[in-house]
Amino acid sequence: MTIDELLKSTLDELGVPSERLKFSGEADTFIVFHLTVDNEGEYADDEPTTQEHQFRIDIFSKGNYMALVKQAKMRLKAAGFYGISVNAEFFEESTGFNRISLDCFYMEVKKCE
Repeated sequence: MTIDELLKSTLDELGVPSERLKFSGEADTFIVFHLTVDNEGEYADDEPTTQEHQFRIDIFSKGNYMALVKQAKMRLKAAGFYGISVNAEFFEESTGFNRISLDCFYMEVKKCE
């Protein structure tokens, strides 16, 4: 399973639609996520042994989404994501959606051969 697939399946457990980069459906609450940083980490024999991925997760809702944020943090942590932070919330006048963003990291350890 790729890191993207892991994140998508973790977000799908929240019971609201989630998509990478752009939501194309219709819903009063949905999630959009994207990769923000992808860095190589530790090295052995001149090859990277770790890859750190950072994602931005945007929750859009026309209602109260704070319980969803709390649940998202718990599920992400349980799936191995870390450094989870919640950013400022906004109301988007043009769409009528509230938006709040979460940032999280995932460390992929590569097998040495």
